[in-house]
Amino acid sequence: MLIDWFTVGAQVINFAILVWLLKRFLYKPILAAVDAREARIAAERAAADAQKAAAQSERAEFERRNAEFDQQRAALMTQAVEKARSEGQRLLDQARAAAETLAAKRATALRAESAGLYESLAKRTQQEVFAIARKTLTDLAGSSLEDRMCEAFLARLSALDANAKQALGKSLQASAEPALVRSALSCRQGHARPYRRL
Repeated sequence: MLIDWFTVGAQVINFAILVWLLKRFLYKPILAAVDAREARIAAERAAADAQKAAAQSERAEFERRNAEFDQQRAALMTQAVEKARSEGQRLLDQARAAAETLAAKRATALRAESAGLYESLAKRTQQEVFAIARKTLTDLAGSSLEDRMCEAFLARLSALDANAKQALGKSLQASAEPALVRSALSCRQGHARPYRRL
C-alpha cells in the first residue's frame, strides 16, 4: 500500500486547523467557563467561609449575651428575693404593730367597759338604797318624803327677805322656761317637778 503524502499532509493541515479552531472557539471558551466557574466556586467558598466566620462570631456574641442575660437574671432574681424578704419582714412588723395596737385598744375598751359597768352597778345600788330608804321613811312618816321636802323648800322660800325674793323673782322672769326644782332623790330617779313662778 502506497502512502499518499498529499493526503497525509492535507490531513495534518486539516488536523492542525481543527486543533487551532477547537483551541480558539471551543477550548478557550470552555477553559474560560471552567476558570470562571472555578473562580465563582472559590468566591462562593470564600463567601461561605466568611458567612461561617460571621455565624461563628454571631454565635460567640449570642453566647456572650446569653451568659450576660443569665448573670442579669440571676442578679435580678437575687434582688427580687431580697426585696420580697424585706417586704415580708416589713409587712410582718406592720401586722405585729397593728396587733399590739389592737390589743391595747381592746384592753382600754375593756377597762372603760369595766368602769362603766362598775359605775352602772353603783348607780343601780344607790337607786335601790334610796328607794328602800324612801319606802322606809314613807312608812315611818305617813306621807311622801318628796312632799315633805317640797313643803320644807316652800317654807324656806317664804322665809326669805323682800330683797332676796325680788332678786329671785327677776331671775325667774328673765328665763323663758319654767323653773325646775330637783332633789338628789328625784335626779337619781330621772324626773323633776316643775313649780310655779314666785
